[in-house]
Amino acid sequence: MSRFFIIVSLTLLIVFGALVPVVQAETSAVPFLAFNPSARSAGMAQSVVADFWRDNTSSTSDAYATWWNPAALSYMTEDRQLAFTRIDWLPELDFGLAYYYFTYSQQFEDWGNFGLSLSYFDMGEYLRTDENAQELGYDKAYDGAVTFSYGTQLMPSLALGLNIKFIYSHLADEGTGQTEQDKSGTGMTWATDIGLLYNVPVVTGLKLGMNLQNFGPDITYINDDQADPIPRTLRLGLAYTKRVGAVRFTGTAEYDKVMIRTNDGISEELKESTQGFGAEVWYATPMNETTGFGFGGGLRVGYTRERESPGAANSPDSYIDGPSFGGGVALEFANYTVEIDYGMFPGGDLSDYNRFYSLAIDF
Repeated sequence: MSRFFIIVSLTLLIVFGALVPVVQAETSAVPFLAFNPSARSAGMAQSVVADFWRDNTSSTSDAYATWWNPAALSYMTEDRQLAFTRIDWLPELDFGLAYYYFTYSQQFEDWGNFGLSLSYFDMGEYLRTDENAQELGYDKAYDGAVTFSYGTQLMPSLALGLNIKFIYSHLADEGTGQTEQDKSGTGMTWATDIGLLYNVPVVTGLKLGMNLQNFGPDITYINDDQADPIPRTLRLGLAYTKRVGAVRFTGTAEYDKVMIRTNDGISEELKESTQGFGAEVWYATPMNETTGFGFGGGLRVGYTRERESPGAANSPDSYIDGPSFGGGVALEFANYTVEIDYGMFPGGDLSDYNRFYSLAIDF
């Protein structure tokens, strides 16, 4: 039985098992699943579903492909990649919100590339009260997920990626209402991501990407009748890369749609989406054989526009929009490469910018 047949069969099995009906809802639970973990992509308006190429090392795939598009793992040429991100979430509010993401990927000859990711969203402490406003003490709220990734090339110009993730949410130690005191404030579920990456043969440097994220059962905190949807998302994008000597220019565009049905009609639902446009200029010098050292660095900009659902009928549309900025440096040594990135992404009405810090190591 060929590897191609095994991969396609497994993918179809998981897809049909995860494609549950899109539920009627206004919001989703565990929103941290939609948090971008990459400082590089933050600087490019989170529009990198089709772009993971880098010139600072011999590697051709970003370690954060485990989140953005697992299909891009198939282009990984280094044996192993390790990356970590910390994000100060809504820092102006001083709530102590923080998001952490760790990812590891490794190439296995003749089989493809595998990855493991851990994500954690610390929502801080809050005061619990009962239905009579009596204080019950403090609880700590947090969400987390473990993701297993796989990416492989189906043909020279087409790659497929798959994520399977297990999700845990802890909102409270126990219920507080009269009907919920015997219920815990925790929930668990699972989800899958299916990614595709296509290198357009007739246009050198042009790539098309797609990622179906977080398709799986709703998460239950109290009972099945009150289950909440997870942020099932469709990501579509393109990227174009042009190299001139030691400089690489990249332009990206992406359309994202959270697949949650509302009562506003199909035309309004389609408007409730996010569009992002990004650009990167990256300069890289090849590793000097004498010194065993190479250097890369670049700047990134972008613009994002996200339409929010109106809070009431006939209310004006609301948008989260604005520019994003970022940059990074990479230091290449004989056996490994270290890259440090920083990004700023619009935070909406509650915060001017969310700040991203990423560290990646290829070895």
